[in-house]
Amino acid sequence: MSKCNMGSFKNNISYFLTDYFYTLSSSRSNWESIDGALLAQPDQCNNNIPALIFHDDSFSVTTIPILIQEFYVLVFQFNAKCDRNGNTKPLQCRNLTSIIEYRTDLSSKWIQLVDMADLACRTSLINGGYFNLHTIKLPSETYS
Repeated sequence: MSKCNMGSFKNNISYFLTDYFYTLSSSRSNWESIDGALLAQPDQCNNNIPALIFHDDSFSVTTIPILIQEFYVLVFQFNAKCDRNGNTKPLQCRNLTSIIEYRTDLSSKWIQLVDMADLACRTSLINGGYFNLHTIKLPSETYS
């Protein structure tokens, strides 16, 4: 499996309301460009890994996804807020209609990666305290 850049991600609905969007990485060396988001301070609710906080209705990120146990993954955290003590508090579930799409540097076609409505309102508590954290496995054919 050869690695190619994830050309970009986009939100094709005008309202994107996740609080964090990040890969499992202790650094941001894999992020090549960010448009419509800011690199935040280390996230106390995620072992001090920096988080991207999106401030615009749409965004684009060019990145090389992280390979974990033979899979490239992205991690989303929905409807959660981290307080000053590093505690994650769930927020009220909202009706999400956003869809995340991706494309690679090998293709100009946008492909749906995940429907946010299917994930955002699921309640989960993993790793002893991360609310609503979901891992999205990227399609392997993207990298073949």
